[in-house]
Amino acid sequence: MRSRLALAGVAPLALAAAGCFTGTFAAGHPCQEDADCGPQLACQGGYCDGRRPSDDTTASASDGASSTTDATTSATTEVDPSTSSTGAETTGSPYLCDKIDVLVVLDSSNSMNQWDNQLFALASQFISFASTVLDQVGSYHIGVISTSALPELPDDCEVPGTLWVDELQGQLCASYGEKRYIDEHDTLDVLNLGCLTRVEADLDDELPMHAMLQAVSSEFNDPGGCNEGFIRPDALLVVMLLTDEDDDHADEQGNNGSPGDPQFWYDKLLYHKRGNEEGIVVGALLGEDPLDSSCPWMLPDDKSEKTVSTMLSIGAEEGVRVRQFLDRLPVGHAYVSSICDDSYVNFFQQFYENIVFDACEDFDPLATDPMVPDPTAGDTG
Repeated sequence: MRSRLALAGVAPLALAAAGCFTGTFAAGHPCQEDADCGPQLACQGGYCDGRRPSDDTTASASDGASSTTDATTSATTEVDPSTSSTGAETTGSPYLCDKIDVLVVLDSSNSMNQWDNQLFALASQFISFASTVLDQVGSYHIGVISTSALPELPDDCEVPGTLWVDELQGQLCASYGEKRYIDEHDTLDVLNLGCLTRVEADLDDELPMHAMLQAVSSEFNDPGGCNEGFIRPDALLVVMLLTDEDDDHADEQGNNGSPGDPQFWYDKLLYHKRGNEEGIVVGALLGEDPLDSSCPWMLPDDKSEKTVSTMLSIGAEEGVRVRQFLDRLPVGHAYVSSICDDSYVNFFQQFYENIVFDACEDFDPLATDPMVPDPTAGDTG
């Protein structure tokens, strides 16, 4: 089983994979051999570049603070004051919106290794882009889940939808053992984000929609739940979905995917947000139509990913059903781009600075319907 250091958060979209990547972002992460640290760093004394996390904590916190300040300055000059004041005047709050919960749904199957370079390049942009919105929010939560169940999670929580924390990194990540997400009291830097994003590669039967619905459910977020306190009913829900396979039934690899269909997934998500459809935005990186794709989906004869982990690329499956789910969101609340793109930076920037920013400004936490029906009635979904 491989470990991954990939996307996390409002979009720490992907800090990368721990097996095949370039750059120096792995500095300070635990390692067993040079291959764990990429082509530019060596494994020294059990840590990439010989740099223990404790050596970098102070510097990283300082760097994160300065980056946030720069982003705040940029946002001040770029945002139209007449529009940014609207939300404050309506709600009486000094913020663009009071609360945002960001859930990153990260496909952790082995085929995702082929996108490591794009994810790494995006990681360096996280703080500046995300701060454009987050610096104008009263409170935020950032958490990451895999698309399937992962081992080494708390008792009774080794199920899809449980927030992931790499507790093997020791003291650096210990504070997230109980609160399995980052909030406004934590420092947004590469080391802290790494506590959430070093997701282990797991089963190749991806269940992204099932995992997402579990993660935002009251069962998971109420006291005693696996994600206790993460999703708040009065917060804007921002979902980041990255997967190179569709969530379909009886696929070519013999997997069944998530229960239900695109309409069920949307209805269930709306139920968890108490009918507040304006309180949900989703950004997704998905596979394209194979006739137009720059990386069409290709499987070996035995249809098993596990036998092709050394291949440079097997492309991306068209996200047909996931796109059908996204089509059900209100206009302006979904943003999709191709996971085959050479860079994800533009996708990330457009989603946060346009889609999330506007939704945050317009969000009304009181626009709820406690009588919205639960679509699971009489269903197994």
